[in-house]
Amino acid sequence: MHLANKPILTSRSDDGVFLRLLALKKGCTLLAAAIRVALPPPLPEQLAAQVATQQQEKQQQQNQQQEKHQQGTQQPGQDTSSPHTPPSGLRIVWAALRNARRIFSAAPKQDRSPVEVQASMTDEEIQVTSRIAASLVDTLESVTAAADVASCMGALVAGDLGGDGDGGEMEALLPLLAPGRGVGVVWEGEQCVCVLCAVNVVPMLSQFLSMPSDTHTQSTPCIPQHHVHHPPGQDMLADTTCVWLGDVLLTLLQQAEASGLSKQQSAEQGDQGDQGDPKTTSLAWPVLWDKLFTMLLGHVEFLHKVIVVAREGGPEQQGMVDVVRSMVPKAVMHKAMSFTTSAQRSKLRPLLMDMTH
Repeated sequence: MHLANKPILTSRSDDGVFLRLLALKKGCTLLAAAIRVALPPPLPEQLAAQVATQQQEKQQQQNQQQEKHQQGTQQPGQDTSSPHTPPSGLRIVWAALRNARRIFSAAPKQDRSPVEVQASMTDEEIQVTSRIAASLVDTLESVTAAADVASCMGALVAGDLGGDGDGGEMEALLPLLAPGRGVGVVWEGEQCVCVLCAVNVVPMLSQFLSMPSDTHTQSTPCIPQHHVHHPPGQDMLADTTCVWLGDVLLTLLQQAEASGLSKQQSAEQGDQGDQGDPKTTSLAWPVLWDKLFTMLLGHVEFLHKVIVVAREGGPEQQGMVDVVRSMVPKAVMHKAMSFTTSAQRSKLRPLLMDMTH
């Protein structure tokens, strides 16, 4: 299968072959398997040997640069090391990360009729999607070179995760945690059958925010009509036991920290933020982190907005508050805090604290 040989693309159409794979009935199953074999995680002793080799090569490069500088053949700060060549197996990882929203959102994975498209991911689709996340986690744990980690983060923040600009404020929500599951309706031809489906809370949140404020105390927005159970309840809480995009992002942040990328974070640049095109072509870590932080902050701000409105509705809206709280990936936010600048923390921390009280 032909895949782009760079993490960030200028056109979504460049992922056409990959998207056709996802459209196949067994496409996600094939993707999970392909990611796992494309860059298999090394054995513990192999990983230790890789780290030792990288440290030795880094030391040799530093010694060579110092010697050349002393001989006057290199200007201070000039890098004479050979360009890094990423493993070819990363191409499918990049493709998956570029299309993270398409893969992990609680939406149907197969083409369906206008009626059928109302149904969310089936239980089988959730399980297959979770296997994709698990394969990504295992593979990313074997990515130790800083340049490779940055390339993966670049693919994620420059892909469809940030939305395409036509989804309104709902695009702020990131599919970081697996959705809760409840009984829903799926159409097989002309027959309506009840199956276990993901509860897509996005339409419900949109409906809730669009309701007049004086109705928040009178009624709870219903789940979309294809769901045949009660309004917000325990079965709608995000599933933290299922491996999902949040676990992938957490692994990326952990690898960034381990590879030393976090030390490249410029406090000055981080405080100012990067206001450029979100589809950035830069793989500089401070730029990538600013893009990711903007997405995480937008996610939390939207959820906080829903909680504020729900609290105004009184005890009747406690179910809504619980659902929204469950959509905050605590482990991801905790790790992200270690990368934030003081200005970024001042924006994110108060929201998180208010949501948990």
